[in-house]
Amino acid sequence: MRKLACRVLAAQGHKVIETQSGFDAIEKAKNQTEPIHLLLTDVVMPEIKGPDVYNQIAAAHPEIKVLYMSGYSENVLDSRHVARKNAGFIQKPFSLQELRREVDELLGG
Repeated sequence: MRKLACRVLAAQGHKVIETQSGFDAIEKAKNQTEPIHLLLTDVVMPEIKGPDVYNQIAAAHPEIKVLYMSGYSENVLDSRHVARKNAGFIQKPFSLQELRREVDELLGG
């Protein structure tokens, strides 16, 4: 799923930084000098939860928006996570069109 999402978003013209885990994403974000506009993350991951990844990256990149994805219902997120104007949620499985639409909506495209 990760590889496909990266290819689709890159084909749309987005610069994509692919990571292997939440901790990898945090580390790469720390070293990123350019703004990061969007984090696409699963809600539930083995080592660290998606909202925690977002919070740590947002500390260094306050302009970042987040699109959470999950095979569970949106209820796995505390309501304050998706109630923000800079956050969205997409239910797995999702189509590539749904992914594009959600990303465009968050980025104002």
